[in-house]
Amino acid sequence: MPQQQQQQQQQKQKPQALAGGFSGFDSASFGGGGAQARGQRLQLFGETDGLVPMSGLTSGDSSSSTLMALIGLQRASGAFAWGDPLEKVLKLKKEEALTKKPEGVLEEAWLTALAVTYMEATEEHEEDLWSLVVEKARRFVERNVTEEGEIKRMWEEAKKIVEEIK
Repeated sequence: MPQQQQQQQQQKQKPQALAGGFSGFDSASFGGGGAQARGQRLQLFGETDGLVPMSGLTSGDSSSSTLMALIGLQRASGAFAWGDPLEKVLKLKKEEALTKKPEGVLEEAWLTALAVTYMEATEEHEEDLWSLVVEKARRFVERNVTEEGEIKRMWEEAKKIVEEIK
């Protein structure tokens, strides 16, 4: 009997395993859960709650924050949407930018070409931040602009616009 009681005691002392393989934490440990959960996250990760602030990824200057805002316009497809960051860097309203779009090119592809061209021409020093973003954007353009002549003309027009603002 004493051996059975000892085993029961050991079982009580083991942390309960949660779904996903975590043990020793309540279900609120990794999200939500109020002050107690926040306290547990602070113990684990420190003040950032396990997240690295975007400012920690950049040099902190306004160019970097503008770049991060521009990158934030990219959709899951790789395309760039129009937004204030793109308007700010191009110094154009959306209507003006679209009037310069080559005929036959989709709006999304054109906005993506403008964003990519801007990053490549003006943000060389931050290439580590945008290189994968640009790679995904270029794949989007290749999937959505199928004629070789259209692609070439689109990139040339985008380059002209960016050179005007440099």
